Amino acid sequence: RVGAGRVGGVQWRAQSFAAYAAHAAHQAGDPATAQAEFAAAMALETDPLLYSNRGQWHARHHLDSGDRPACRAIVDAGPAISLRNGWNYELPGWYALLARLALVEQQDPQPHITEIRNWTARSGDMEWIIEAHLLSARHALAQPDLATARAEADDGLRQARLCGYRLKEIELLVTLSAIHLAWPDPAQALAAARQALDLATSPDCGYASGEAEAAQAWGQAFVALGQPEQARRAFTQAQAVRERIGHPQTQATCDALARLA
Repeated sequence: RVGAGRVGGVQWRAQSFAAYAAHAAHQAGDPATAQAEFAAAMALETDPLLYSNRGQWHARHHLDSGDRPACRAIVDAGPAISLRNGWNYELPGWYALLARLALVEQQDPQPHITEIRNWTARSGDMEWIIEAHLLSARHALAQPDLATARAEADDGLRQARLCGYRLKEIELLVTLSAIHLAWPDPAQALAAARQALDLATSPDCGYASGEAEAAQAWGQAFVALGQPEQARRAFTQAQAVRERIGHPQTQATCDALARLA
C-alpha cells in the first residue's frame, strides 16, 4: 500500500475506531471529542495524514471548522493515493470534498462534480448521485442561476427522501431555503428551513451542523418576511449551536442579531 499509513492488525482497527468516534462526535456537535479522537487516530498513523474514509472524515471536520489549509492538505493528497492503491470506491468522496472546498473558496467546483457524475454513471451509487445534485444546486445558486439551482435541489431532495439519506435531505432543504429566499419567495424559504430544522433536531438525528444551518436559514426567512421577533429567536438558536461547534460563520449570526437589536 502506498501512502496509506501502513498500519495493520490491531493498530488499524484501533485507528478506524478512533476515526469513526471522531466523525460521530463531529456530526453530533462535540468538537473537543472529535479533535481528541482524530488525534488518537493520528497517533497510530505512520504517515503525516489520515487517508481513506478516515482521511475524508478528518478533512470534512477541518472544512466545517473553517480550517481550509488543513482540509486542503488531505484532499489534495487523497485521490492520488486511492488511485495508486486501487481504492476506486473512495474517489467520489474525495471529489465531493474538493467541490465543497471550491464552493467555500468561491472557486469553480464543476470539474469535481463532473468526476462524481462520471462515477455515478458507471456505478449508480445513490449517495453520490444525491451529493452531485446538492453541489450543483449550490454552484448554480452562487452564479446565480436560480432555475437550475431549483431543479437540482428538487431532484436531490426527492431522491434523498426516497432512499433515506437524512443528512443530505437536511442539507438540500437548507439549500432550497436559500434558493427560495433569492427567488424571492420567503414563505417557501421559511417552510424549507423549518423542515430542515425539525429533521436535524429530531431525537433520532441530532445533526448539529444541520441544526445550525437550518436555524440560520429560518432566521433569514423571518427577516425577509418582516418578523423580527421570530428572526431573533431563530438566530439565537443558530448562534448557540454555532458557538458550541466552532462554526466559522458564528460572527455572521452575531451580526444578524445585532441588526435586530
